[in-house]
Amino acid sequence: PDDMTLLPPTLLFESDAIVRRSPSMTTVLALANDKGGVGKTTSVINIGTLLAERGANVLVVDNDPQANLTRRMGFKGMTANGKERTLTDYFFGKYALPEIIRPTNFPRLWVLPSAHNANLAAKGVHEWPQRALTFTKDLHAMLVAPPPYHAEKFDWIIIDTPTADEYRIRLALAAAHFVAAPALPSSFAASGLQILF
Repeated sequence: PDDMTLLPPTLLFESDAIVRRSPSMTTVLALANDKGGVGKTTSVINIGTLLAERGANVLVVDNDPQANLTRRMGFKGMTANGKERTLTDYFFGKYALPEIIRPTNFPRLWVLPSAHNANLAAKGVHEWPQRALTFTKDLHAMLVAPPPYHAEKFDWIIIDTPTADEYRIRLALAAAHFVAAPALPSSFAASGLQILF
């Protein structure tokens, strides 16, 4: 049904005006497939930790309400008020993205955490294209960086996506330079890729 959503022409101009990081500065990679159980979160963890072990500064983004990536990454500490900030807080306008970046138990690896079972509120399908552009602009802003004295910038931003949540997947696709689509050799996994494409 969403294929028929009409986009205001102003969104196209807004999209063209977004200042994105160059992939040679910070590579933004989304892992996506509409099928569950194909290894998206596992791939984000493995790619992120491997890149960090090789000296890259990596931000993993848990854009999945199951929050499996967030739980696996762990945290080194809470915020000043003892409450974790998550992407849900960002989407509801409570905090900017830089305010919710958290260190993990892995050196050179940070996470934008998700909240378990948190659904994104939207007034309707017409709000999502604007939300995707805002997320893209905010994620590519140079303020999204490791804490001072760690590094100047992230070398990689890797976005985990949920299963069958078209809007969260679209947020990731809008922000990414590249997309990897993990799949299993089965007709169900292939159908997930067809939906993604």
